Order: sequence, then C-alpha cells, then structure tokens
Amino acid sequence: MSAHRAVRAVLPDEHDWLTAHLQLAWGGATIVSRGSVRDASGLPALVCTQGSELLGLATYEITGEECELVTLEAFRPREGVGSALLEAVVAAAREHDCARLCLVTT
Repeated sequence: MSAHRAVRAVLPDEHDWLTAHLQLAWGGATIVSRGSVRDASGLPALVCTQGSELLGLATYEITGEECELVTLEAFRPREGVGSALLEAVVAAAREHDCARLCLVTT
C-alpha cells in the first residue's frame, strides 16, 4: 500500500535543498517574470510528498491582491503532482483574499 500524497510548506530544514534544487532545475534561484526579479528561494514554497519522497515543488509570491505562481515542477509527470500543487497555491491565494492569480510560462 502506498503512502498518502500531501502538499505542505517547505520546512525550515529543507531550505538548503530548495536552494540547491532551484540551482539545478532553473540555473539559479533568480527568476524573472513580468518585469520583476525574484529570489525564488526566499518565496513561500510548497512541496508535494508521498511518505518521505518529494514529488514536486511550487514557489509563489503574494503582493496585495495578486498571487503569482513563480515556479512549478512535478518530479513525476502525469501523476497529478502539478495539479495538486496548483490547487494548493490557489488555496493560499484565496486565504489571502487575492483577486488575481498569475502564471507566466516560458
């Protein structure tokens, strides 16, 4: 029987992993979108997990009434990981009364 899949915030002791992963996946933690430069390692981050395995990562930024999904990765494609992370970011935006959710693809 497989462990339950969950989405949770990145833990403080996972920050080094987050920074290293962004370096590998994105060439660094600096992400540029919509004319803004962000250090994704300092943004709110969520991981999708199954047991102790990390299945995906999302970072986002909330500014005023707008939430931007900055990075989104499913480490195991076509298993609903990206969808679970997107739903969690939408929930975070709603919790902060955001009127708009943005996602810029490259």
